[in-house]
Amino acid sequence: MSDSLCRHGRVTGRVQGVGFRDWTLRQASRKGIRGWVRNCADGSVEVMLYGDRSVVEDMTLRLRQGPMLSRVDEMTYQDLDVQKADLVGVPLVGGPLVGGDISGGIFTKREDAP
Repeated sequence: MSDSLCRHGRVTGRVQGVGFRDWTLRQASRKGIRGWVRNCADGSVEVMLYGDRSVVEDMTLRLRQGPMLSRVDEMTYQDLDVQKADLVGVPLVGGPLVGGDISGGIFTKREDAP
């Protein structure tokens, strides 16, 4: 990807039990973003996004709003060097994921964090 961006973020508020991860998965998959989303033990949702800079920036704005039933209090994020990002199992070039394949293997829900 030419001007690509890798971003790790955490969203807090009423973001679990309201379809936030499924909404994130659909939004990211439609935009061609690679990465993952998961619930955290503290009630937040964690995301890893990788894609075209403008698309990741737009997705970040969408995450700040969230789906209809959610309430986002805060979103924090850090931009990462893609070599240091936790993108295990997420192909950075086209191709399906091995196991947990969803929407062409570009974005997936991970198991909840411990």
